[in-house]
Order: sequence, then C-alpha cells, then structure tokens
Amino acid sequence: MAVEKPLSDACLRNQDPILEILRIHMKQPGKVIEIGCGTGQHAVYFAANLPHLQWQATDQASWLDGANLWIGPAQLANLPAPICLDVTMSNWPTSPVKYVFSANVLHYMPEAHGVNFFAGIAATLLSSGTLVLYGPFNEQGYTSEGNANLDAWLKRDIHQDSGLWELSDVLNLAHAHGLNLKKEITMPANNRCLVFNKMESA
Repeated sequence: MAVEKPLSDACLRNQDPILEILRIHMKQPGKVIEIGCGTGQHAVYFAANLPHLQWQATDQASWLDGANLWIGPAQLANLPAPICLDVTMSNWPTSPVKYVFSANVLHYMPEAHGVNFFAGIAATLLSSGTLVLYGPFNEQGYTSEGNANLDAWLKRDIHQDSGLWELSDVLNLAHAHGLNLKKEITMPANNRCLVFNKMESA
C-alpha cells in the first residue's frame, strides 16, 4: 500500500510569491540550507525552478520520512535527501553556505530557541551570505485575526512558549548575530519576507 505524501496547503499558496523573492535575492549559484523543510514541498518546488542552486532541505528527524516522499521521487540533481537538523544542536551538520532559507518555522519553536536559530544561521552563512526568512510576525500586536488565531493554536497545541514574534524582536536578535536587514517585503495573507545579509566582520 502506497504511503500518502504529506500535504501543506500553505506551501501551495505561498510558493509562487516566495519564488519571486528567491529569484531576486538568490541570483548567484550557491548552496542553500533550508531550515524546517516540513513536508518537503518547498524544497522540490524551489529546487526545480532554481537549478543554479544546490538545495539542502533539513528538519527534525520526525519530519524526514515525509519530506523524502516528495524529495525522493522528484529526482532533482540539485536536491539531495533531507538531513536532520535541530536548531538546539551545538554544532549544526552543515558546512558554510551562501544562502539560508526558512519559512513558517520561527513561530513554532519556543522563544528561547530563537537564539539558537539565529546563532546557527550566523555560523552557517558565509561572509556576506543571505538569509531569507518568511512568515507571520506581530507589529505591536497582531496584524490580523488569522494571525491571532494562529498564535492561540500554537500556544495551545504546539508549545506554551511558542507563538508569533514581534518583528522588532526578530530584527534585533538577527542584528545581534551579525545579520543586517536588507529588505522587508509584504507578502500575501499578512506574512512578511525578511532578507538579511551577514555582515562581513561577523
């Protein structure tokens, strides 16, 4: 009996708007580490449409089998099997890369792990490398009823310390780890795409 692929409707809705951002900010050939690949849908879609990038999907161990149901059959030369990465690892299993991408991940983890998230990204990015971070953020409170409902669900069903971040807190924490905001882009459904560059001295 065939195992059914995991499916994220959010991935289907946001993949085209995100792709347009990646085309602009990941123009040069290089390797991408995707943090929190989830179902693997994004990895397959972006690797197929951006063949100049070597796309390495990562996630916690429990997500890898599902992601492989998308990534394996795709048989893309620039998309190897996903690898296990937990942001709380003291040493991430990644070599320095030009790009890091993460979508709808930060708000799932307890806020204390956000420090690990940005510290790991800073250690993984090459000097002047680029981070593209997508998701919903608060801006002195919720920006929509949908985001308020998402935050309540996260705190109830995922972790009491998870939830949407204030945008200013994200920017401050990123900057503390040597990542400067280059572009903030308003996306559909009250999401943002934040593009950071790693400072050369960081």
